[in-house]
Amino acid sequence: MVKCNLVERKPALPSTTQQQPVLGVIDAVSAGLDAVLRHPWLLLIPLALDLFLWVGPRVQAPALYRFFEPTLGQMLTDTPSADGRLAVQELSKLLNAFFTQYNLFSWLSVGLVGVPVVNAGVDSTLPLVTGGLPLVWQITDLDGYVVLLFLFTGMGLFISALFWALLSGYVRGDPFQTARWFKDSLTIWKRLVLLYFLVIVAVLLAIFPVSLIMLMISALSPGLASLVPALVVAAGLWVVFMGVFTPHGIALQHMSLGRAVNTSILIVRANFMPTAGLVALMVAISMGMNLIWDGLAADSWLRLVAMIGNAIIAAGLITASLLFYRNRVSVLFESHHWPLPSEK
Repeated sequence: MVKCNLVERKPALPSTTQQQPVLGVIDAVSAGLDAVLRHPWLLLIPLALDLFLWVGPRVQAPALYRFFEPTLGQMLTDTPSADGRLAVQELSKLLNAFFTQYNLFSWLSVGLVGVPVVNAGVDSTLPLVTGGLPLVWQITDLDGYVVLLFLFTGMGLFISALFWALLSGYVRGDPFQTARWFKDSLTIWKRLVLLYFLVIVAVLLAIFPVSLIMLMISALSPGLASLVPALVVAAGLWVVFMGVFTPHGIALQHMSLGRAVNTSILIVRANFMPTAGLVALMVAISMGMNLIWDGLAADSWLRLVAMIGNAIIAAGLITASLLFYRNRVSVLFESHHWPLPSEK
């Protein structure tokens, strides 16, 4: 287990002495995985959520497909080319499968900051592993669908906050106290909700200018216009990369959202290659293991292996990133003689 002690310090005179040894990427990943293997209680939240999505009740919205049928039918009629009509037909199939098979409880695992699970994409029409049929609730109107979207997303962010607070408390070396854990989780949840809201607003605000740019460029060159979405995605990934340590500052050092974003950018800029290496390694491990987990059928008891393995890998990698971030903050701030962020 790797421990990095952070204390509040006043700015001192410049010194060439490095107070904090640098934690490498491999060492951080190794320490994170070792931590969760030695402390299995860190796995309880992802395991509990995965188990709920596996054998719990399911919410579907198959009736909502009818809202899209007129539009899709009109698109099919108005599309002159065979390739275009084929694309519309495939889109129709995808939407139908989504509304028919998707379990809306999967929203409890929220995006990049959510608790990683393996059962979020399981076909909700499948029988339970016991052979019985799951309890299914169906949403028949768009208003109810939107309400559940916001409700489950908010609940998912709170589950994420519980998870981040648990791992951060361990990394700080805090003795576990239920009251403090819930208090920290509530604070983290509020800031994650704000972060999620701002991201959605930014995406919505970007849709109109991007569409306008594509329309203008397509008048000159349709091929060139097709590159715009790729550039937008690349820009989005760059923003995500620069802010990758935002939840770490929120959870580990109780920073405000603005300060957490600024600190993340500062740490990434000062440690660009190690951070890129950490992110690349985490993505590679996660994707590789997910290929293995997906090979274990959802209606088989072997799915338990996938759930346990996913919990170990996910919790271990997040713990590794917390250890890496904490160490690099300490190294950078001490080298510049800045007061270290408080963790109280």
